[in-house]
Amino acid sequence: MRDITIVQAEDEIEILDKISDNLSDTLRAGYNHLRANSPAIRHSGGDIEIEAKLHNISLRLLDALEEVGRRGYGLLQDRHGPLNIHKVPARHKGDHGLDYYSLEDQVSYQCYAVQEPCEVADRADKQKAKITTDLRKFCANKTELGRLFGSVQMSRWVLVVPLHDSSQVNAHTTAKTTEVKALGLPHVASNFEVMIQDVESFDSTSRAVRAILRRSISLPVQPASSQQIEQWSEASESLVTTLKTKLGKRIGEDEEKLSESVGEAIQWFLDRENTLETLRGTFPELHEALMGVILRHGQRLSLYGPPADGAAHQILRVELEALMRALKEIPNVTDAGAHQLALGTLADWLMRCPLDFPPYNHAS
Repeated sequence: MRDITIVQAEDEIEILDKISDNLSDTLRAGYNHLRANSPAIRHSGGDIEIEAKLHNISLRLLDALEEVGRRGYGLLQDRHGPLNIHKVPARHKGDHGLDYYSLEDQVSYQCYAVQEPCEVADRADKQKAKITTDLRKFCANKTELGRLFGSVQMSRWVLVVPLHDSSQVNAHTTAKTTEVKALGLPHVASNFEVMIQDVESFDSTSRAVRAILRRSISLPVQPASSQQIEQWSEASESLVTTLKTKLGKRIGEDEEKLSESVGEAIQWFLDRENTLETLRGTFPELHEALMGVILRHGQRLSLYGPPADGAAHQILRVELEALMRALKEIPNVTDAGAHQLALGTLADWLMRCPLDFPPYNHAS
């Protein structure tokens, strides 16, 4: 029965692999795409609203990446046993340079993710700085850690990250190993070693099982309230104007119908934002997979542009169906969930580019 389960999870393992291998490149490309395709920034040199949104996106990416690091909790339970891994809450008298530890196996873990997007060298520098900072805490808090560990000495201190791609970090861990061992701390074993690991370091069967658990997750539907729609519309006047202009090419001069369509599109967009925000905090792996698909399709549309001709409703249908097919390839995404996210994404693209309908205003 277990072998069958593992086979069923192969597609989900592949997704987790891609997230681990390509997370940084995908997020960086998406972030750069947003900057390059924001008309207010491209033509006026800056816009407070758009700059603030980009700043918020950057912070949300950081939160998502931190969740990637912390998703290792389940993997750590599989590695050491569910009763052999302890969580160290930082909220109340915590933050001793570790997030989890196993007394049984004498291992301490610290989770960390840099703020993406960043280059390999920058990521390595930040990971080295994190190792230095948290090992300093790990060494300085010997009294507090003694209460946690008792008579057990730690033989490993491991930094768990979403992506490890520089040997310079390995050299840094070797140097830090020597420094910590030289201090002769009571909670540090003679064979102590500092390490860095990402998701690839964990057992593939464990990763498969953790992926299977996500099958029970359904996309949370978070309809935007009328108050949220009104407040967002007032704060995003330029985006609403762009949306009206583009949808006007499909609707024509029927002001009532145009207003109704604009309202529907804003509702779709905010519903999607609410859903993604909920997923980001509760199911970060699924959130990352969905965002990866959305960003890649947005990049494709930005690169090739919409068709040179064709009716607006045909362009919308083609883009909607293409995005839905891609979203449904992600395990656990239903037709209804893919449809909801796709509609919200089309509305987003209409407001921020790159989606448009003939005739095109190339001057803008």
